[in-house]
Amino acid sequence: MVELKPCPFCGGEAYFCKPLHENGTAFDMMAVECKQCGAHPYGVLVYEFADLNEKYETIARFWNRRAES
Repeated sequence: MVELKPCPFCGGEAYFCKPLHENGTAFDMMAVECKQCGAHPYGVLVYEFADLNEKYETIARFWNRRAES
């Protein structure tokens, strides 16, 4: 399983939300949310028939990305 960094807003633990199918498409909407503050900054469309680990890796890349200091 892909590891998620802590929430960039409060430092809380993050988790993968259940994928939601986009009706009429071949895509699922996936997101990560913070358990502490509820931050859920965006969703990412992933190919419906992709391997679940590929889906997690895709959304984790967005969540784990941080601005350079």
